[in-house]
Amino acid sequence: MMNSAEFGLRGQLLKTTYDLYSLGLNRGTSGNLSVRVAEKNWLVTPSGVPVNELTTESMVLMDFEGQALTKGSPSSEWRFHRDILLSRPEVNAVIHTHSTFATAMSCVHKDIPAFHFMIAVGGAIVSGALLTLYLDLKSYQTMQSLHSKIEKPVS
Repeated sequence: MMNSAEFGLRGQLLKTTYDLYSLGLNRGTSGNLSVRVAEKNWLVTPSGVPVNELTTESMVLMDFEGQALTKGSPSSEWRFHRDILLSRPEVNAVIHTHSTFATAMSCVHKDIPAFHFMIAVGGAIVSGALLTLYLDLKSYQTMQSLHSKIEKPVS
């Protein structure tokens, strides 16, 4: 039986899915989201369901052993979400998008010079791989962990 906390999280997950679609960060059935429900459970968006067909009931409740506890097929990338939630207890949600620009930049494997002091100090370069991670995961990574992964330019 669903408790009020889980019901609220299902609604937030659905709203966030609609918001990401409206912002152009996902199209069709691409991208997926998850949220920690409790110590032993989490919700993930279903696999292959278009945004306009999603409901709060569509969200799949999972345990951390990988078992779906409700009907529906979890996102094909559920392991990715589970692993982040398991390894980072301070993270309560994972958002994986397929934004046009991040996807394009990751395909060309080009580095991008830092454009804002919050990303890097002193002209550091953000690698294409890191850009994809930063833009697509949106997993509430702290600035310290992001900063430690930034390549410093060779003088």
